[in-house]
Amino acid sequence: MSEVTLYKANEAGAGDRSLLRHLAVVVVLKLLVLFLLWFLFFRTPEGAQEPGFDIHNHIAGSSSAAVSTQKEVNHDP
Repeated sequence: MSEVTLYKANEAGAGDRSLLRHLAVVVVLKLLVLFLLWFLFFRTPEGAQEPGFDIHNHIAGSSSAAVSTQKEVNHDP
């Protein structure tokens, strides 16, 4: 083989190689499927509260059900 033939063989772009083209298409399709699954099942719906918003209520209870620990003082004149 002459040097010109070797140079042209090495100069071929990635689009000319069918294996690389096939792998690129497969990777892009897999990424699209993963994005579609996330979009359909895992994204937070519009208007929903952020996760963890009500952790305080879950652990300590709601403020409406809280019991006061202070004594009631009646200040009638």
